[in-house]
Order: sequence, then structure tokens, then C-alpha cells
Amino acid sequence: METSEIPQPRKSVNIFKWIGIGCGGFFLLLLIGSIGLAIVVQRWLNLSADPQQAEQKAQTIMDYQIPGGAEGLMSVEVSGMTFAGVGSADGSGDIMLMLGKVPGNPNEFQDSFQKSFQESFQDQSGQNLNILSTRIEAKQLCGQDVSVTVLEGEQSTVNTRESALVYQTVVQHNQDLIVVYLTTIGDNAKATADQVFNSLNCK
Repeated sequence: METSEIPQPRKSVNIFKWIGIGCGGFFLLLLIGSIGLAIVVQRWLNLSADPQQAEQKAQTIMDYQIPGGAEGLMSVEVSGMTFAGVGSADGSGDIMLMLGKVPGNPNEFQDSFQKSFQESFQDQSGQNLNILSTRIEAKQLCGQDVSVTVLEGEQSTVNTRESALVYQTVVQHNQDLIVVYLTTIGDNAKATADQVFNSLNCK
């Protein structure tokens, strides 16, 4: 019983730390930036922290495979846009995948989405993540060539320092803009990120 009790607090902290880093910046940008009052926000947005609903929303956007299974984190719908996040089913927080779908023909918003993602990530990461490098990689997603922004760094806690990796990109599919934001941590962060990214497929 001791082995199950000891890692539990660390896993819980890790989850919320990565929610704050990965989706906190983007979601709070939408929530706080659009409406200042929490009560109005709840009525205007369809915001849910229900794991099952979050996973269902994510699955309506893209097919994906997370090693060891996935668990929903949160989802939000606003003005026809859908965003949902899933993480590792074991609660370790080592993998977090954020997916978004923006309807219409938002070609003109692709650059701003990429920029907002990177800026919000850097603003929110603060003390938890030290970004060591940023680059653009060409990858395939949904049968298309896409430019993926890759952030590499280290996640620091009181007693540990682990490798961290972020993949972020957007792709146009069926007149929708699909947003992908993937974070992984640990010794195998790169291999895990590639495995998850390569499993992504547009609906």
C-alpha cells in the first residue's frame, strides 16, 4: 500500500502542472480574454472537466492512440469551436494531447493560432519548464504536409529534472482548422511524441 500512496501526490501534481502549462494558457486565453466574469463564462461556454465527455469530444476531432490508454482532461465548446484534452490513463501526466476544431474556412487564422499557442505556452510554463530549443519540422498529418513547431526543454521540480517536448501544429481538413498540441515528458519524450503524433488521423 505504501507504493501506491507515495507516487500518488506526485502524479496528481504532474497532471495539473501540465494542464496549466499545456491547455491552461490556451483555454484561459479564450475564457478570460473573451469574457471577464466567471458566471457569464459558464453560461456562454460549454465547459466540462468530465473525463468521459472530454475523451468523447477529442474522438470527434481526430483518431489518436496514447500508449497505455487515454483519459479525458477537459473540453470546451465556444462559438462552434471545439477543444478537448486527453492525457495518459495512468495519471502520470507524461502525455497530454490537446485537439481543437475551428469550423469555416480559417486559413487566415493559421499563423495566429500557431503564434498564440507558442506565446501562451511560454507565458504559462514559467518556472516549470526551461525551453532549450525551438525549431520547425516538416511532417505528415491527415495526408498533408504540415509545419510542426517543436519546443524542447526540461521540466524541473524540487527533486527531479526531466526532458520535455512539445509538438504544435494546425491542418486544414474539410473546411475546418484542426489544432494539435502535444506535450510529452520523460526519458522517452521524443519517441513517445512521435508515436502519438503518427497515430493522429483526421475524421
